[in-house]
Amino acid sequence: MSLTKSGATSGEMLSAVQSALSGSLPKTANGDVLVVVNVGGNDFNDNTTVMVSGPATKAAATKLRQNVAKSLQLLKDRYHLPPMKKLLAVVNAIHDPTDGKATVPKNFTKGFCKALQNPLLLTVAATVMANLGKMNAALQAEALAQSALFVDLQAAFQGHGMNSGPDRWIDDDCVHPINAGHDLIRRQIWLGLTGQQY
Repeated sequence: MSLTKSGATSGEMLSAVQSALSGSLPKTANGDVLVVVNVGGNDFNDNTTVMVSGPATKAAATKLRQNVAKSLQLLKDRYHLPPMKKLLAVVNAIHDPTDGKATVPKNFTKGFCKALQNPLLLTVAATVMANLGKMNAALQAEALAQSALFVDLQAAFQGHGMNSGPDRWIDDDCVHPINAGHDLIRRQIWLGLTGQQY
């Protein structure tokens, strides 16, 4: 069951979890529950200041971690009752659609691509990438605190971003994975949970 929609921030995710626990989610589960948290991109990408300013990134990363922590704790309170049943949490890193370059080729003009083609971003590309790393560090720290699996999608998508030519696995909006990208996410989660490739 998906609780959020494309474009949601971590705050909207938390609100969706709270609402679902009061309505659409079952009161109990017969076995283990798998929760995959794929959030944070909009916390980072929706505001250029967050992308380029260290203090703004720090504040956004702190809020992101708090929202993930609250969401997982609410779900644990309902579904995590070991040893009978466990809540297994997966926290995905924010993927980088630019292959570490903080920009995309000029032929991509839809959606987030326009923001990435801002020439000012090129002058602070290293800062943007470092700040994305800070957001992902916050997610990784919370995953560790929650005994959750952290899946490093930033690393996994390197070589499959908008600058990767035929190996690109991101849609032409510079945000969403195409089918091959979604399969990569599934494979990374499966590998983390089972230690096996498929």
